[in-house]
Amino acid sequence: MTIEQRSAAGWRGLTLRSRLADATAREADAFGLAGRDPVLHVLRLLRVDGMPALVSRATYPGWLAAAIQPLPDDVDSIMGSLEEGLELIVEHSVRRVGAAAASGEDARLLGVRRSSPVLRVVRSVRDLRGAALELADDRYRPEHAPERLVSA
Repeated sequence: MTIEQRSAAGWRGLTLRSRLADATAREADAFGLAGRDPVLHVLRLLRVDGMPALVSRATYPGWLAAAIQPLPDDVDSIMGSLEEGLELIVEHSVRRVGAAAASGEDARLLGVRRSSPVLRVVRSVRDLRGAALELADDRYRPEHAPERLVSA
């Protein structure tokens, strides 16, 4: 069995909100921060062919906020922009895939009914040193799943 990664070509993102907040214990641990150091929470909606496909709730360490906040709301990829602008090198990401019931906000943004099944992908992105750059909890409409399992 293999996993095929679908292309993100044609996806268009829009930042709906971003805010600085004190890191939670889990965020501080993941980013190697002191207890109340700042993190940046970003909510984005990504569309494919104009239709809502993905709600992304991402968290970044505070030291990246100065590079993220000036980005245009319609930037296609925050991590891609950081890789180019700051010359960050993403070494790897870890994804945990499961199912979830759409929350009220997910349902409204994705155009599905509340409690409808959505694909949940929880991921962390790390640089060459192993430092976490992004923690995200993404909700996909099922027809826009980012990966596909193929049995040979």
